[in-house]
Amino acid sequence: MAGCRVAVWSKGLLRNPYLATLLQAEVVYRPKASALAEVDSMVCWGRKESSRVAQRMAISAGRPLIQLEDGFIRSVGLGRDDPPLSIVVDPLGIYYDVTVPSRLESLIATPLSNDQRFRAQALIVAWRAAKVSKYNYAPELSRLSGESGAYQPRRYVLVVDQTLGDASIQYGLSDASSFSENVVHRAGRESGLHGASQGASRGNGWAQAGAF
Repeated sequence: MAGCRVAVWSKGLLRNPYLATLLQAEVVYRPKASALAEVDSMVCWGRKESSRVAQRMAISAGRPLIQLEDGFIRSVGLGRDDPPLSIVVDPLGIYYDVTVPSRLESLIATPLSNDQRFRAQALIVAWRAAKVSKYNYAPELSRLSGESGAYQPRRYVLVVDQTLGDASIQYGLSDASSFSENVVHRAGRESGLHGASQGASRGNGWAQAGAF
């Protein structure tokens, strides 16, 4: 998108101070109808309500619609106070919406060259060594155990949950029944580990940790 001019209709997008840099494009907020011919594409955030406006304007102006989402290595921290330092840019769909194709699906289905394979392997090694994650804010479990005296099992099962109401639940064709404490117990049974599980409500979702 280098050198392009893109239009956005979401104030939330504008709150990201790195948006123009990440897109390598000039960002225009809610251009007038007469100025749409000077815009290369419309940009929206995932499946939010504001994306519908961008979609209508893209159709009306005959311009492509580019959908954005948090990158898989997002930031150092959570929420609005820590804007994403990487973003997914997709001209086809968005990766968590199983009802339409996405660029990520296309990339996954495309065989890697030897150079791409070596680069991917090097990145995996580097990320593991640096202990990089999506948000990079949680301390090491061993540190938590040492500082707070919390029980740290020798073996444990990590159950990956999702924030209540997240768009990926609806567009992944799932619902609340997919996320429950029963999932933690089932994970323990299927892994051959048995014991107590711990669930901590975060207000908008669940953080599940099972010690078996």
